[in-house]
Amino acid sequence: SLGCSAVSNNFVICLGTIDPAFHNGVSIYPNPVSGEMAVVFSHPLKNDVEVDITNAIGQQLKRITLAHGKTIFTVTTNEFSNGIYFVTLDTGKEKAVKKFIKN
Repeated sequence: SLGCSAVSNNFVICLGTIDPAFHNGVSIYPNPVSGEMAVVFSHPLKNDVEVDITNAIGQQLKRITLAHGKTIFTVTTNEFSNGIYFVTLDTGKEKAVKKFIKN
C-alpha cells in the first residue's frame, strides 16, 4: 500500500519518492522481533505520519496514524506469522520503507 509492493524477500518497489534523510532517521528495534518492536525517529516528526505494515507479498496488516512530534512508537507483532515484513512511513512529502523480520 502507499504505492509500495514487495516483489521478493529482498526488494520493494515504491511509486513515489523515498527521502534518504527521513529514511536514515528511522530505526526499528529489535530486528528480528518476536513480540513488540519500537520504531524510533532520530528527530520529532514534523508532520503526521501514516504507517502501514505489510507482509512480503504486499498485503496490508496494520495501518496507524502518528501525530507530529512523536519520536517513538511501539507495535505488537504477536498476531504476525514468522517472516519478512515492511513498515512504510509516509508524511505526504517524505516516505521511508523499513524491513523487519518476525521470529
